[in-house]
Amino acid sequence: MLSQQWRCSPPHPEDPRFGYSAHTLRHLAARLAYTAVRRGLAEDGLTLPPQAYLDSLLDHASTADRLGYLDTTSETAREMLGRDTALAIWPLLRGGAEAYDRRINRLETTIAALCRTRRRLLAAASQPAAAAASERLAAAARYLDVVIDDAQAALATMTRHVSETR
Repeated sequence: MLSQQWRCSPPHPEDPRFGYSAHTLRHLAARLAYTAVRRGLAEDGLTLPPQAYLDSLLDHASTADRLGYLDTTSETAREMLGRDTALAIWPLLRGGAEAYDRRINRLETTIAALCRTRRRLLAAASQPAAAAASERLAAAARYLDVVIDDAQAALATMTRHVSETR
């Protein structure tokens, strides 16, 4: 068996001594490529059928352009399509900047809601009518302080990561 440093594929979760098969990795590449190309068709108005991109990426004979009119059968065109397809997959693997922006916005909204809840807890704890529960309300507010600090640290990390990748 090859040592861990020479393994070519990620370890399989059911048996970490072995990696994923080449077929499994090609299947993943095909599914990711199909998803990326479908999004590209919708967003960029690509004119080739998704199968042409898949065939180029996986180095299969093109079934999308049997007569050669779309120029997907030449070696140069197939290499370019394969490259474009591989580049389109990266945002799916990384989550894409848009996904980080959505997560950052969602986290900012959550932090704001937590801060509002904390203020309400402290206001309720200071009311004379809530004297019996004031200690529990204050404890809940202290717990929210920890949660808010953790969320703000996560937000800072995400924001830094997005700014470094752009």
